[in-house]
Amino acid sequence: MQSFTTEQIINTGKQLGFKYKSFTFSIKGRYKSSDALFNHRDIPHFNHLHKNLAGGYGNEGVYYGDVVSFIRYFKFFLISFPILTLMKDDGKNRVLETYSFFCFQFLKLNEEIDLPESGCESKITYYIGCKHEILLNIFLPFFKKMFKKSFNDYKNDDHPFLNRRADLRAKGFSFNKDDISNFTYEDCLNIKSQNCFFDYKSMLSEKISVNINDIKENELKIVNDINILSFQFYRDKNLIKIYPVVCPHEGGYLGLNNEVGVKFNFENFKNSECKVRCNIHNRRFDPIITIDLKNSKDSYKSNVYDFKINDGNIFINLRNDLNSRKNLDWSK
Repeated sequence: MQSFTTEQIINTGKQLGFKYKSFTFSIKGRYKSSDALFNHRDIPHFNHLHKNLAGGYGNEGVYYGDVVSFIRYFKFFLISFPILTLMKDDGKNRVLETYSFFCFQFLKLNEEIDLPESGCESKITYYIGCKHEILLNIFLPFFKKMFKKSFNDYKNDDHPFLNRRADLRAKGFSFNKDDISNFTYEDCLNIKSQNCFFDYKSMLSEKISVNINDIKENELKIVNDINILSFQFYRDKNLIKIYPVVCPHEGGYLGLNNEVGVKFNFENFKNSECKVRCNIHNRRFDPIITIDLKNSKDSYKSNVYDFKINDGNIFINLRNDLNSRKNLDWSK
């Protein structure tokens, strides 16, 4: 198999008479380059994290493997056009998207640069090629506006998620995409696989408590946000349902009224049979446990947690038999 780099594609285009213009945008964050490279390759998140992407029409996957192709919708003069996009790796820490429309050729090069002081710079360069230089210059302001909007979507949606992965890592979480070398585009399709892990040994002595009277009906009470002892509590009369906050798939946020992604509010929660939702991939979660206050039972166990009820409080800690295991799903 032969694969051409961005530079080779542009050089070939120039030999065929194409003229090129380019725009470059960049942003820095706390995350690793592996986080950003995974995010570029993770096609399933496009339709959920990016509410403005594709004009509300969504993206349709066509082929997944060492490369991926998908249909993305663009609006041009209020008309929606389906455009087939090819995405592939383009050397170390680079991912290239290519597509064409009318007499224009487009290349979007995503480069992830690890910074010496930690963190990463995400650099996105858009190339527009056309044989007709007058047409290229006429439409250039429109394309620049379109690509600026695309970068703003990245800055407003992807960037907070990438920084969240960095914050989770600082709290003891890890991701199997920390080593991106063997990852293919097909590996992103199963949104129910656990790709986020925690080394429980460091937190075995920690405990939280919540007063039952502080859990009000018809609202979700959240305790912590980015911790292995992060939970959401929902009360329905004598029943208390306890949910996770961190998604074990890729570390997404399971809380309500999320700042990024398609909004998920309390009404959505009720309409989904009281399941919480990941803002990245739209995966839904049942409660870890349900406590019946009319029941005399005062202790519960899950995969990872011990729950005890005493003196009007719910006490939660990690099970003491976890040792140093990392592959347990805390959402069950």
